[in-house]
Amino acid sequence: MKKSLLILSVLGLAATQAMAVDRLTVGTADAPSYYLIYANRGTAYLTYNPEGQDIEIMGKDEAGNDVVKQAFNTKLVRSNSISTAAVWAISEGTDEGSLVIKSAEHDAYLTGFFNRDNDETSYELDAYANTVDEATDVYYKEFVNGTGDYCYSFSLFSAQGYESVANEDGEGTHNIFYTLDASNQGDFCTNWYPAGDGGNIWWLVKVPVEPGVSIVDALCSMATETAITNLENFKANVPASIVPVLETGISQIQGLPADADYDAFSEKVNELYTSTIAACNAGLMNVFGGKTWAFKNLRRADKNIATGAYPAASTVNTLFIPSTTVADPFTSFTATVDDEGGYTFYNEASKTYIGTVVEGEKNVCAPVTSADNAQTFYACLKVGGGYYGIGLCVSDEYEGQGLNMDTSVGNGMVYYNVNDAGSIWQIIEVSQEAMKADIVEMVENALSPYIPNVTCVAPILTKAIEDVKALPYSAEMLTKANALRDDAIADANEYLATQLNGKVFALKYLRGNNYVAVAPGVTEDGEEGDLNYQHVENAANPDAQFTFIAIEDNDEGGYYVYNAATDTYFGPQQAEEVDANGNLLDTLTIVTDAEDAQDLYPTLYTFGGYYGIALPFIPGADATTPSINMNGNPGLHAYMNGDAGSIWGLLDPEETSIEEIGVDASKPAVVGIYDLSGRRLSKPVKGINIINGKKVLVK
Repeated sequence: MKKSLLILSVLGLAATQAMAVDRLTVGTADAPSYYLIYANRGTAYLTYNPEGQDIEIMGKDEAGNDVVKQAFNTKLVRSNSISTAAVWAISEGTDEGSLVIKSAEHDAYLTGFFNRDNDETSYELDAYANTVDEATDVYYKEFVNGTGDYCYSFSLFSAQGYESVANEDGEGTHNIFYTLDASNQGDFCTNWYPAGDGGNIWWLVKVPVEPGVSIVDALCSMATETAITNLENFKANVPASIVPVLETGISQIQGLPADADYDAFSEKVNELYTSTIAACNAGLMNVFGGKTWAFKNLRRADKNIATGAYPAASTVNTLFIPSTTVADPFTSFTATVDDEGGYTFYNEASKTYIGTVVEGEKNVCAPVTSADNAQTFYACLKVGGGYYGIGLCVSDEYEGQGLNMDTSVGNGMVYYNVNDAGSIWQIIEVSQEAMKADIVEMVENALSPYIPNVTCVAPILTKAIEDVKALPYSAEMLTKANALRDDAIADANEYLATQLNGKVFALKYLRGNNYVAVAPGVTEDGEEGDLNYQHVENAANPDAQFTFIAIEDNDEGGYYVYNAATDTYFGPQQAEEVDANGNLLDTLTIVTDAEDAQDLYPTLYTFGGYYGIALPFIPGADATTPSINMNGNPGLHAYMNGDAGSIWGLLDPEETSIEEIGVDASKPAVVGIYDLSGRRLSKPVKGINIINGKKVLVK
């Protein structure tokens, strides 16, 4: 069956996909910035037509017949293609917040609105914008929301846009804005309201016009770079056999000679681009057959949605569900190709196909047990929402519906527009070796970050990782690996709850990469002040070494944390004050009696990319449980577990680094010299000293 060849036009992608939306940088009259200006709704370019364009506004007469109600001519029109006439030079206006917007090739400036007779300015709705031959101010409002379609977009309005005008019903007041959404009234630029309406939103693509570079050369360069960037972006998400096809197309586009005619040059680029896409699509007609694949949804993976980017055949319900790993056997689908290049996909673990069931009058994607209900899909290169990958289309024309992963409802796969961002996939060939490697990596990622920060449980976690590596691959390997991972976490927490009594640790503040210590402060007079909690640089400092003392006769376990150098304990918070979110505010106290100490229940915890322990005030802690938190210096705070400042390293001070120096290090004046028992020394001695909080080996 013949497939459509014009799959992805580089010209059509130039603004919407291949190039990022650019933020407006205003130039000067002598050095303007050059942009394509195009509408958020409809993606049509604002274009200057030096010959003018006749516009007819149709309506009905009293008898209901179609008649021309108004006819006029405008030089400011809309176009779906890029040309030199679509390039605008933007510079500063005379008023604050204004621009001068000039055609890059002609002495024609964007101006205010005219009536349909083109003989006087008009503030009425549906007056149309045109051009004049003298610079005039145009005002703008920028939208920088950071995400979504409105990022780095803006609205344009005339000086009269500051004034209020009645809406079309004569009610209320509105500012009037330029819009390229013609609403079936012709291809021209008119005014409308309110600000932020879809038709009033404009995007910009910067045209790289540098000194000495012509508009034509800049557009040719942009067309080349756009096509090459598109093809490069596909490489990471297509099967390896398709990559050489992309590379050939890139090489051919790079080799195109310059052309003074932009239209002719861009057509050559477009022909090479579309032929490369067509060749890739032809290659995709058999590459999946007989092999097993997992589908990775690029939008889901990019947004790090917790439920996962891989659809899995569910044995619990009649839907596909999201999964976090290709190692899940329910995410692996074996492809069978038919004579026309279409595929069906079968999951061995669930004994189901990716198929179609009819619910009401709607076709729904679902696991099906019969090959008769298996859906045939046609693979092609697709780009949507900035994602480049594979589309799996229901139609062999590569349009219409395709497989989509819905980020809003949590379905693993649904049918939706194949050009939607959620319909773009990376299809990954899987094997037993690859699936086992993915399982091992998943367990390592879950356990290994704790090992350097909680060394006392490192043997437990390391053994679990090795046990997972030793598992033979089977359909049950993921379940077994998850059990080993969960058991290791439980065993490590059991060790932390019961085996720390009498052990000495340094508490490393992971976010600050230093240690907490109990030490005297300094008064305004430079004298030694009261004890407080401080940040110090080395765990060898006795003030930073804490003994965990098990609480006797406590059914829930727990520890007091004691500092021998100062004979103090971590105390409770000073008060029960909370902020608007219910989080405890006040700093922890320092107490000298165990009966007054705060009981703590150490547990493995991760937050904000830090892996260590939390020190909550109650067992069985969750993210909101009060816990010890290091924020400003000095001070320990009672705050929730779910904060990066509540994650601590639990380290053996004897295993911290030892710095070697010669005996002559005693010559310079040094303060804070101790032996390992904590006695202050007047000068270093041979052996291990603690100098300014660091372990130093003096020879």
